[in-house]
Amino acid sequence: MNTVAHTSRDTTGKLIWTCSGIMVFASLSFFLLSFSEFYHVAFGGSAAAYPWGSTHQYPWYYQTPATYSGYQLIAGLLFLGAAILTLRAMVLKDKPLVIKGITLTALFLTAEIISINIRH
Repeated sequence: MNTVAHTSRDTTGKLIWTCSGIMVFASLSFFLLSFSEFYHVAFGGSAAAYPWGSTHQYPWYYQTPATYSGYQLIAGLLFLGAAILTLRAMVLKDKPLVIKGITLTALFLTAEIISINIRH
């Protein structure tokens, strides 16, 4: 009986560490994408290449370059924060904090999917 419980804990632990690695990768990827968009629109001079305005074909944050770049900056920083939290928890081997980091990243990903589907 004790061996079965030990094996189950090992599997659960491996699953948590694997999920945390995937979530860190996802968070850092979304951070880089969002920050790149923010930089290119706010400072890179590529704002003219985007379809601004109140068309129902694009998400709500395409209203103006300022709205879009602000949204991308905030989303990027949230994903960066989640990645840092999860990485820190992984280094410290703090399993409850790793689970919080995974949950936070999952919530941010869900919010991003919802936000993409809101039209103005």
